[in-house]
Amino acid sequence: MASSRNTQEEPMYHRTLSATDARRLHGFLMVCEDGRQIYEEAAAQTDDPGLQKLLTDQASTRSKTINALKPRYELHSGEQLHHPRSVQGLLQQWCIELGQRFGSEHAALSVLFSQLEKLEDHTLNMLYKTIRQIESGLLAKELSEQIVLVLESHHRLKQLKATYRL
Repeated sequence: MASSRNTQEEPMYHRTLSATDARRLHGFLMVCEDGRQIYEEAAAQTDDPGLQKLLTDQASTRSKTINALKPRYELHSGEQLHHPRSVQGLLQQWCIELGQRFGSEHAALSVLFSQLEKLEDHTLNMLYKTIRQIESGLLAKELSEQIVLVLESHHRLKQLKATYRL
């Protein structure tokens, strides 16, 4: 069965994205930006050096993904990537803050890791969905390259969670 993806080997930045691909790429970038902001804010609020390092690394992973894909979006959309905070991002941040303020340290960590795992799962699901739906073969390849970063990030989160015995 022939794929509907355009897989000709042209330089990736010389091809125009379809409006649909640009919209899908934008959606994925917004999920990454939500994650970056949540991780940065959570890192700033913790005194635990191990957790702070993980959160900073997670934010850095999101930044790398955004920086790798943002030029593609901006080139073909003709506009700067702008990110208003999503409702989902705000709710996740709110849950994390409530857990930190009103729970015991163990309960706060449990809420934090629960929300961060949901964020990681959402990012991975969005990435897989975007790759399946994208029309441009080259863009799908670029997105696929980001899976490794996101999976490594997800694995680090699970490893640290295990050390806290949550």
